Amino acid sequence: MWLPVSLLIVSLVAGQCQTIVEIDVSESRAFQYSISNTEIEDCRVTLPSGDTYELLPNDTLISLVDERYTVSSSDQTVTCGLSIDATTFSDSGSYLLNITDTDGVSYQANYVLRVQERTFIWPSSTIDLIATGSVYIFLPNIEETVQNCYVTPPGSEEVEVKYGATVSSTITQWSPSSNSWCGVEIMDVSSAGYWKLTAAVNSTHHYYNRTLLKPQDSSILTSTSTVVTSAVGQSLTDYIGHQNASYCQLTNPQGEIEQVVAGRCSFNLSMVTTQHNGTWIASTGLKGFATEITEEIELDVAAISYIYAASSENEVISGAIDLYCRVDGVESEVCRFVSPDGTGVSMVIGVGNEKYAPYYDPDGLYTCGLTILELSSNDYGTWTCYTGTASDLRIGYISVTADETENDTTRSSSSSTTSISVSESYTAYSVYNESLTLTCSALTSLNYCWFKHPNGSYYAAVPDASDNGLWVYSGNGLSLGSCAITFTYSTYNDTGTWTCNMGITGQPTDVSVDITVKITSSALAATSIEESDGNAAVVCTVLNTTKALSYCRFIRPDGVGINALYADSDSRYSLTGTPARGTCGLAISEVEDVDIGTWVCAGRLESYSSEISDTFSLSSASKIGFSLLLLGTTTLKTFFS
Repeated sequence: MWLPVSLLIVSLVAGQCQTIVEIDVSESRAFQYSISNTEIEDCRVTLPSGDTYELLPNDTLISLVDERYTVSSSDQTVTCGLSIDATTFSDSGSYLLNITDTDGVSYQANYVLRVQERTFIWPSSTIDLIATGSVYIFLPNIEETVQNCYVTPPGSEEVEVKYGATVSSTITQWSPSSNSWCGVEIMDVSSAGYWKLTAAVNSTHHYYNRTLLKPQDSSILTSTSTVVTSAVGQSLTDYIGHQNASYCQLTNPQGEIEQVVAGRCSFNLSMVTTQHNGTWIASTGLKGFATEITEEIELDVAAISYIYAASSENEVISGAIDLYCRVDGVESEVCRFVSPDGTGVSMVIGVGNEKYAPYYDPDGLYTCGLTILELSSNDYGTWTCYTGTASDLRIGYISVTADETENDTTRSSSSSTTSISVSESYTAYSVYNESLTLTCSALTSLNYCWFKHPNGSYYAAVPDASDNGLWVYSGNGLSLGSCAITFTYSTYNDTGTWTCNMGITGQPTDVSVDITVKITSSALAATSIEESDGNAAVVCTVLNTTKALSYCRFIRPDGVGINALYADSDSRYSLTGTPARGTCGLAISEVEDVDIGTWVCAGRLESYSSEISDTFSLSSASKIGFSLLLLGTTTLKTFFS
């Protein structure tokens, strides 16, 4: 029977070393030692229990101790070792190999087998950090009190960590738990790699895990200052703050927090004003760095540049005049003139035709202009000038008039006169619960515009802005003198007199236009009623739609229906309008008593099965006034005979 034997060490020890061998529980591990120049005569192993057993020359005896044990040797003449299958925590400990060669020389190799189990490490994900920052890691889920703790930096040897002690100039013990205290604070991480923590609760039970640290260049921490330019009335959308931001807080020049968002901050200003001028501060959090960094953004808001339009006599060609316009600080990308009769003229530097020559300004101020070589009747009146850029087109007006008393031609520009042409009052119609659009305009650029409801409410018509989908600016642009607003839904409370108010440079008060709003229950409304000298004419119009009428008819106050066939049989009545375009009219000559009272106009839209209608009234008088209400124009006039 083979029994444990004591280790005898000869006086000459040629090899001696100690190696830590780590293995996850239930896995297999082998450790062995090789000699050179001679051959192995005897090889024995001392187990953690202190018992010593033969490995060589009889390589079968060790399996009698534990069936999981086998000799590990690729060449038994020079190599000897032990292999353990399906390791358990109880296998942890010191294994001492004692080898004697044929010359009687003894070799020792001490292997410390650490059977370990992977546990949770905090943080568990890869840590991106700035090189100047500190990192904190620990093993939180150790159920028993930790007796020993070890940290292994990437590419370095394991170092023991003692509770409350400093390991090195860059490593200090740290943990939020007094029991699971195996953790470290790592300062000034210089290179990427896995850091490993190992905790021992006794001599045999070890728990470990690793986390990857990826330091970044600390140069990205530099706080910066940026200048952004814009102008009053323009929109501004741009990302600001550090490009690697995990979050960002943006503070406006008034010290108010404008936004707190994940990722980068951004300017999202639908209309820039002077209130936005000043220093904006983006406070940014970066992954891997605890201290916020700041970026100052100086928003330089330029005052809005208005168009200047003027004219002068040409100094070279007798009888010719020059028209020109400009926007200060803006190089013209668009140059278009529209003559009083509506003819458009596209002007390009150096290009003209037989009637209009390109204008040259020796001072280089006017980038858009033309020369009228010889004035004709079509040139008298108000010229319109469009200039600016594709994103900021401005409009100006220049008057060319003939002075009959002096047989001379005079010019004036909209920028040098206090008399500004604006649209006239009119009546706007809408079907209940459908959209309502109100407009007014001026022959000059607008600074702003707003509408006043009959109940006193105010609505600012701002391009590219809306109020939660309830209304939106629907004009062609304030710079083009266009003010318009569209309400998504109309109600009967919107009935009454509105005012459209326009802010114009040089005007001490807003210029206002009255708009009468009528809300109907039907898509067909009587929009024009004329009575004069015993005759009458009525027009009914389809509102808020371009759908055509498949037919149209009227009902007289006495209940008699008037359609196309009836009109053919009674010469007093004739149907007018264009049903295909949504209009239906009735003309009455020599109004009689049967015509006095409330009428009905009715019709059916194409592709619809139900009929729509509206009512209107006719009255008699010895001398009846003549009034005109025309939908879709900006005119309200009253005439009396």
